[in-house]
Amino acid sequence: MENGNKIFGISKDDILFNLKKLDRIMSMDNYTLDICLIGGTACIMTGLINRVTIDYDLLNLDYPPQVRNYLNFFQPYDLVDFEATTIPRSFKKRTRQIYEGNCLSSSILGIEDIILSKLCRDMEKDFNDIDVLINNVNMDIIKELIHEVFLDIKTRYPRIRENFVKSIATFNKRYDINA
Repeated sequence: MENGNKIFGISKDDILFNLKKLDRIMSMDNYTLDICLIGGTACIMTGLINRVTIDYDLLNLDYPPQVRNYLNFFQPYDLVDFEATTIPRSFKKRTRQIYEGNCLSSSILGIEDIILSKLCRDMEKDFNDIDVLINNVNMDIIKELIHEVFLDIKTRYPRIRENFVKSIATFNKRYDINA
């Protein structure tokens, strides 16, 4: 959102500031937390996309109840269930650590996984992010991950399955590949 020249939203600096602040709060209670940022938040943290986001996108890693309350620190946030994404199950192998504190550890998806995650909605704004990210990936890995998700697609919500099929058609045409 814009108001004159000021853009409202969450920036890369805001994300890092809040991660550090939450780490200090958690250390007082002696809890630990690992989070994985996805979506627009992860896009910003790659350093390849310079924009803001309206919320923190977090992958639901089955947080225990005593720790879940800390997630409220990331208001507004969207806690995304794995079944509501097209993130490959093997994503952990490609995550990148962006913050390591005393009690809080934060990573983002690898760029290939971010691209795959953007294929669950079949929306132009997601393809705009892919347009930037696609220049920094190995297309053979992308093809392997698309295949991995297709093999696992029945575990995803029906709407996600439908959008993924549509997105792959757009993806193949837009980037001139046969995935």
